[in-house]
Order: sequence, then structure tokens, then C-alpha cells
Amino acid sequence: MASVRFRNGLVTELDVQLAKTLLNNTRSIIPIYVAGIHNTRLALALLMGMPPSELQDIVGGSGVVPEATTDIAVGIPADLLRRRPDIRQAELLAASQSTRIGIATADLYPSFRLIGSVGFSAESGGDVFESDSDYNFGIFDFNWKILNYGRLRNRIRMEDARYQQAILAYENTVLNAAREVESSLMNFAQAKERVKVLEQSVKAARRAVDLSQAQYRDGVISYTLVLDAQQFLLLNEDLLTVAKGSVANSLIATNKALGGGWQIRDGQPLLSDDIKSDMNDRVNWGDLLETDTPMEASQEDRDTWRTPDL
Repeated sequence: MASVRFRNGLVTELDVQLAKTLLNNTRSIIPIYVAGIHNTRLALALLMGMPPSELQDIVGGSGVVPEATTDIAVGIPADLLRRRPDIRQAELLAASQSTRIGIATADLYPSFRLIGSVGFSAESGGDVFESDSDYNFGIFDFNWKILNYGRLRNRIRMEDARYQQAILAYENTVLNAAREVESSLMNFAQAKERVKVLEQSVKAARRAVDLSQAQYRDGVISYTLVLDAQQFLLLNEDLLTVAKGSVANSLIATNKALGGGWQIRDGQPLLSDDIKSDMNDRVNWGDLLETDTPMEASQEDRDTWRTPDL
């Protein structure tokens, strides 16, 4: 529009150069986005364990920012404890440390050991089964560390302190999980509110651009006001795009905080058939690889876990 008015002698070359400046500044942003998309594809291919060429068939070409769902199934806190792997890891570490207390306590009691051996010995093969070629011996061992009770008691106290440390680590892990869930839910809700406000701002900016262009064609305003309106529109459209991405990222963070991915892995084997086949070709695993899902500790087992001494 500025070029047409310049050729008709209605405006000076300044308007044309200002329009070219805004256009080229906008075009200069495109290579940054192209490089970012390419690097993100490479990172995603590495995460999924496949060549970048195969990833293209999955992600496809260009598209729009996915629309986030309006509701999130948070569930009950007990489900959160079972879904998050860091909580389960902290729980099992505390359980394993609990057993070490019992192992250390067992050293306070006497131990008995019986060792024996039976065989044949001869100078030649024909005399192996003669009556005087057999031999046998046995040893009875009794061990009681009665003089080391102080050291053993201190070892039990040490294992108990480590168990208390594991309990505190488990509690902190649970509290951190709750914090992450609350924080991600708040970020998700506020990101959606920000999108609503920016949509109204973009709508107003587009209307301002239409009005400024109409007034510029009529010679009412200068081209500087048109550029200002277009720059405000570009700025608000960028902010809106970033806000929509923030909604998607907040949803991902919420699902991650909730132990997301359990729906996809539920009922699925931990190892694919191809991986199992490769491992069995190298080593005889027997039926050890047929365990599809990790075994969870039952409530009966949890009741046997030792509590710290107070």
C-alpha cells in the first residue's frame, strides 16, 4: 500500500522504507523458529530412541498448537502415591533399609554352622571304590560375638538412623509431589486465563490495524501510526502464541506431576518382544523376562516394615 501511494506521488519514500523495515524485521524472526523446530525434532527423536527421519512420519508437517483439555482428572492422593515413580522409589528404599536393621540385630544372637565333606581318594582308578578309599569329615562351628555387643549395638543404631533418614526422604518426596501438582494446576489455570485476555487484545489490535490502514488510504493519518498498529498486532499475536504454548506446557507439567503416562503403560510389558529376543540370544534368561509389570509391595508386607526406635 505504501509503495502504491509512493508511485502515485501521494507520500514520500520514507513510508516505503518504514514498511520494508517492519517487513524485514518480521522475516528475520523466521530462521530462529525454523532452527528451534529442527532442534526440538532432534531432541524428540533422541528421547524416543529413533532416527530423526522416522520421527517425521509421526509428527507430520506443520500444524497448530494443540488445544488443551479443559478438565484434568487429578484423582485421589493415594493414586498419586502409587503412580509417581520417585515416591515408589523412596518407599522401597525405606523398606530395604528397614530390613538392614533386622540384619544388624541378628548379629546379637549366636550362630551355628555345620560343615562336612564326603568323597573317595585312591592312587589309581581301580582302587576308587575300595573300602579304604573313602573319606569324610565334619566341622561344627559355633559363633557368638558376645564381646562385641557395644559395636553391634552401635551398628544397629546406625542402621536405624539411616532408616529414619529414608523415612524423612520419603516424606519430603511426597510433599514435593504435592507441591508440584498444586503448582502445575495453578499455572495451567492461569495460563488459560491469560489466553482469554490476549485473544481480546489481538482482536482489538486487528481492528486497530484495519482502521489505521483505512485512515492512511484516506490521507487522514501518517504511516507511522499504521506501523505502530501493526507492531502492536505482531506483539500481541506473539504473546498469544506463547500463551497457548504455555497452556500446553502447563498441562504436560501437570500430567508429569501426577505421574502421567500410567494410562499408556497400564497392562503393557516393560520390555518389547524384540528386546526380550535380543537379550535371550545373548544370555539364557529363562522365564525372568516374562514379568510384565513391577510387583508392588502389598499392605501386609508394609505392615511388617520396622518403625524407627524413639
